[in-house]
Amino acid sequence: MKQLRPPTSSGVLLRLQRWLFNQPRWLLAVGIYGFVVAAAVGLAPMFYYLAEGRLVSGIFIAAFGTSTALALPLMWLFLSIAYLLIEQQAVAARSRADSERQRDILRVLLDASLLIQQKEDLLDLLEGTIQQLQQLFPAHHFGLLLYGRRRHLVRHLVAPGFSEAEQRLLLTESQLLVDGQPERLFERLAASSSGESSWQWALFPLWNRQDQTIGHLLIKGSSLPEHSRRTIELFRDQLAAAVENHLLRLELIQLANTDGLTGIYNRSYFQKALRQHQEGKRQSAALDFSLLMIDINGLKPANDGHGHRVGDQIIIRVAQRLKMTCRSEDIVCRIGGDEFAIICPGSKGDQAQRLAARIRDQVDGQPLKLNAGQELLITLSIGIACSDETDPEQLMILADQRMYADKQRFYAQQAQVSG
Repeated sequence: MKQLRPPTSSGVLLRLQRWLFNQPRWLLAVGIYGFVVAAAVGLAPMFYYLAEGRLVSGIFIAAFGTSTALALPLMWLFLSIAYLLIEQQAVAARSRADSERQRDILRVLLDASLLIQQKEDLLDLLEGTIQQLQQLFPAHHFGLLLYGRRRHLVRHLVAPGFSEAEQRLLLTESQLLVDGQPERLFERLAASSSGESSWQWALFPLWNRQDQTIGHLLIKGSSLPEHSRRTIELFRDQLAAAVENHLLRLELIQLANTDGLTGIYNRSYFQKALRQHQEGKRQSAALDFSLLMIDINGLKPANDGHGHRVGDQIIIRVAQRLKMTCRSEDIVCRIGGDEFAIICPGSKGDQAQRLAARIRDQVDGQPLKLNAGQELLITLSIGIACSDETDPEQLMILADQRMYADKQRFYAQQAQVSG
């Protein structure tokens, strides 16, 4: 039969150590504190009697120390409870604020969905989105860049909280965003913002279904926390889908507003496009555009002498040459029998003059061969006006006046040659 040996002193200590480590920390702390207080109560009178020979004073001092030692935990407990109550109230207040914030975000997202369904004009949609973001983040400024078919050309810029210098930089240096170099643009924007060097810039690209960049959302202000960035990303995704749908609808509208003879846009579409560019210029002073008014010289004599079929051939030839000479972003329209108009987005006077020179090279003096082997020379009268030289509402009137002045010069030269 196996005999049980009594535990050694080292075994007892090991078991005691294991027991102590298995207890909750607060219980160990209370035990240690109680042991220290009991030791102080028992040893203080003895030490005081040995040192001073006064047992009563030692007992009094031990009692005072004991009461103080017992009062301190009670005070600590009271302060801890008070702190926990205050912290609980603060957490509850933060929770209520977060809940209200989430309700505001959901409400604005719902309003944005309704706005997308209601707004038929693309510029109105962009402005409405900026206003909603401004409601959620009043300490920040928002701007939207929407690109044309060529991504270096800005179709729309809506940035009500940006300075004119910042808007001009966004229009002229938008290629940096397209090329993936936003830091360089942000440095130039910071340099142009006097007194606002502490502001930071954030960039959110807008993608279509083919993952192509169709625009950018820019934010100026303090650094955005992660939850705010997620909220803005929701707006971004919703806006990108709405913009793409609007652009597709515009393409369908353009197809429905095509001139039957030439295949270019008709007068109805020209008037809509002109109003959009005039509104864009009013919203952003840096968003310029040019207008060319063009008239075919001598179309009536060609109709009278050779028939309307020849006149139609002249009109078709001019429309083809204009379309070939202009950029893909330029809006080429036939607005009358022998009248054409070209809207050049993002173009100023010198650029429009160069376009007019290219048109004259391609059309003026170019012969149109007839079926009988005859040739007719085609000449044009051109009037140019730009939004940086007059009010956008007066642009068509000014371009028309200059076109008629050009026509008078042409007929005066013809009269001198024939005379």
